[in-house]
Amino acid sequence: MARAILLTCPVCDATLAIPGDRDDHARPALLEAAADHLAAHDLRESALAIRKHEIASTAQERLLPADDLDDLPTDRWAVPAPA
Repeated sequence: MARAILLTCPVCDATLAIPGDRDDHARPALLEAAADHLAAHDLRESALAIRKHEIASTAQERLLPADDLDDLPTDRWAVPAPA
């Protein structure tokens, strides 16, 4: 079984999977990944800080079969398809 940390953007619902568990990735690394994505949303500095911390605090650690990890967006943020 593989572990991944799932980050979700509260602005556009895009997701990013970071392979590993919370012990492998410190909070500053999660905040950096969130900030990189949020830069594209052109938020004011205060909104950017709030959203960045929201992404890190709502990150979910998942245990899944190794094959399923390959299906997750680990190299870029993936925006969900419109319904």
